[in-house]
Amino acid sequence: MQDARKNAPSGNVKVRKRLTIRQEWLYKGYEIQFPDHKDGTLYQIPHDELVKIVGETANYLNTKSWVEDGGYSIGEPSRKLLDKLSIYTVKG
Repeated sequence: MQDARKNAPSGNVKVRKRLTIRQEWLYKGYEIQFPDHKDGTLYQIPHDELVKIVGETANYLNTKSWVEDGGYSIGEPSRKLLDKLSIYTVKG
């Protein structure tokens, strides 16, 4: 767990109910906070890093939603993806 992430979200944190990425949030310094609904783990990760990891781990960046609509969200990310995000847990 990263100590700097234990505090309440600051103004540049987008708190979401699902893992969410948006093209309009790229290069803006945002962080995304979202829960794993299966075990209650809470993640907080820089948005651009999340997009990078998603691109390496899942097919979300090739979906119509991302390409044409500019965003993607998922309520139950794969265990493989969540494992890659484990260093970004704030609770769980």
